[in-house]
Amino acid sequence: MKILFIHNRYQLHGGEDIAVEKELQLLNQHHEVEILYFQNQLGWRGVVQFVVSIWNINAAKKVSKKIIEFKPDVVHIHNWHFACGPLVFRTIHTFKIPTVHTIHNYRLLCPSGTLLNKGKLFKGSLKQSFPWASVKNKVYRSSYILTFWLAFVVWFHKKINTWKMIDCYVCLTSSAVTLFQESNFGICEKRFVVKPNFTSFPVIKESSKSGEHFYS
Repeated sequence: MKILFIHNRYQLHGGEDIAVEKELQLLNQHHEVEILYFQNQLGWRGVVQFVVSIWNINAAKKVSKKIIEFKPDVVHIHNWHFACGPLVFRTIHTFKIPTVHTIHNYRLLCPSGTLLNKGKLFKGSLKQSFPWASVKNKVYRSSYILTFWLAFVVWFHKKINTWKMIDCYVCLTSSAVTLFQESNFGICEKRFVVKPNFTSFPVIKESSKSGEHFYS
């Protein structure tokens, strides 16, 4: 099987990046896999990326070019925030290729991404048609403007059915699936599967004992 990975890197290498790398290593053992990376930027470049994330034509063109060159059987997107943007889901859909999206956080439900605000659990926006409670509480980078824009990006793509163009959502836990079903996200449960993150077992060398000491 030919699998195309798409992943948006944050400015600092973190858990999502490691999860993608581990999955790539595993899949490469039995499949042909390629990855298309996007990178969040600092300063004014990052501001531009964030603003155009609602309809990033350049990112969509890169994805189209990669699909035409590689001809994947399935496309697996991990992080899309924010240099990539949700438009790539619509782009993939035009090629009629199955799309998988691994959800590493709760950004599709709340701009906070973590359902935490000021150190406390925050679920005030989960059942709102638009997450005004999140905007009021400035849950994204303590900013009204940034929180509103991120909320609007997700809401806008919900209104134009972008999220319905994803064939399979991969959640890390069953509780995450429950949260999506209890919210107003609007995607049926049969499109969700649970696949926890994983790690490789360390190689343990055999040891020998000499007297009261072990040697490897």
